[in-house]
Amino acid sequence: MSKWDEASSITMRVSRRGILKSALGALALASSSGVLPAIAQQSAPKRGGHFRLGVAAGSTSDSLDPATYANRFTDVLGKSLHGYLMEVDADGNLTGELAETWDVSKDAKTWTFKLRPGVEFHNGKRLDASDVVASINHHRGEESKSAAKSIVDVIDDIRADGSETVVFTLKQGYSDFAWVLEDFHLAIVPAKDGKADISGVGAGGYVLENVDLGVKGTAKRFANYWKANAAWFDSIEVLAIHDAAARTNALTTGQIHAMERCDLKTVHLLERNKDLEIVSIGGSQHFTMPMLCDVSPFNNPDVRLALKYSIDRQQLLETLLRGYGQLGNDHPIASTNRFFDPNLPQRAYDPEKAKFHLKKAGLSDLKVSLSAADVAFSGGVDAAVIFQQNAANRALRLMSSASRTMDIGTMSG
Repeated sequence: MSKWDEASSITMRVSRRGILKSALGALALASSSGVLPAIAQQSAPKRGGHFRLGVAAGSTSDSLDPATYANRFTDVLGKSLHGYLMEVDADGNLTGELAETWDVSKDAKTWTFKLRPGVEFHNGKRLDASDVVASINHHRGEESKSAAKSIVDVIDDIRADGSETVVFTLKQGYSDFAWVLEDFHLAIVPAKDGKADISGVGAGGYVLENVDLGVKGTAKRFANYWKANAAWFDSIEVLAIHDAAARTNALTTGQIHAMERCDLKTVHLLERNKDLEIVSIGGSQHFTMPMLCDVSPFNNPDVRLALKYSIDRQQLLETLLRGYGQLGNDHPIASTNRFFDPNLPQRAYDPEKAKFHLKKAGLSDLKVSLSAADVAFSGGVDAAVIFQQNAANRALRLMSSASRTMDIGTMSG
């Protein structure tokens, strides 16, 4: 029905590219929402110090097994501990990480990756092809419960061709296969008796010291990390602080150095702090009010268009996101995506077109129910209320009942 992309907000005086090239790059902050004291920024990074990050996720049911990563806590900690075959750089380009080069057959079914020489795991083992095979196979199989199972299901076979080359044979051609290998679940870990070692040992910039899952994880810089321009801190600490007010207080009192997911309702207060600067980084998250297009009345495209023209996206952007976002256009392709089409006309709020399409659908009125809750996304209920108000303009009446969810009543043309 309506989609809009939320841009991440990070308080720091560096560019997105600068973030990835600095110490924060190792903490996977490129697509996070957070704040960092501007006083900490320097013209050139220097090694040292202890960095504390507050994230808005984490559970006692979390695990060090990359297959189970399900939130920002495990994502950030995992990206700090592990290396991956591929990565997407600060400019959105695909590059090799543990894979130095890669090649693909003309039918896109056979992919060959040559591993980067000299990469060492935290336990002293040198990376070889058997580690990659064990790591990827950890997510495969009918019994796999890995969150990345759907990604690796396309693999028909994976084998080592010597110690430095891995060959994937796919069930069908897949031109984007190299891209999905940077998924944060697909960490490359050392093989142990032919199986993936999922104890937290990796080839990333930091070595795990202690972890209290759902609470805190600490790690120290890996002395033999192969990347020269990363892992600048001596040590890092990732803290799960679910409450936005608590995260903000921890930042302003110096208990943490950065935070993700600023509360957009109070971000203007952070903007007043001269030691902080809010930097908005475009992401790919989009909020939706989905319709089941194979169910009446939504199987009629004119009904769908009537509803799409009935929502004021600009108001949602300014009211709910405080301007930290972009207008969506009824598709999930964000402007940060290489497939985004900037020439596609923006669908705007237009009550007259909404009435036109409702009449074209042969309907004199329409009753739809929209269930809304903030658990879907922050401001979900408010978005439903705004939608109701938008549609009520110019003879488009939407009536709601008082409940925790939003029931949208009759729309008349």
